[in-house]
Amino acid sequence: MNWIMRNIYLNDPVELRRNDLRGWAEAAGFQDVDVGNLGEPDFWEMRFNRGTNAECATAAEVERWIGYVARGCQCQIEPGQFVAIVAGDQVAARFRLQPRPQPV
Repeated sequence: MNWIMRNIYLNDPVELRRNDLRGWAEAAGFQDVDVGNLGEPDFWEMRFNRGTNAECATAAEVERWIGYVARGCQCQIEPGQFVAIVAGDQVAARFRLQPRPQPV
């Protein structure tokens, strides 16, 4: 039934970005992924369980993995705009995205 809730506002750019972030995070092995927009188009919060991704045990590793997720969405984390809390298998992060420069 979750898939129905993901497709209510198909053309809303915030919903599209949320679905994109969730999909890439799940592909990275994270489970119980919750993605929320923090009121500005590019300011996000993600909460998830590490799931099968054992390489996500510190805040630095979380930043690296969310960087991978952002690249999948054609974005990057804005420098200095990332914070994460890791408690066992639970992870919470807030970050601001910016468009990823495209190769010329």
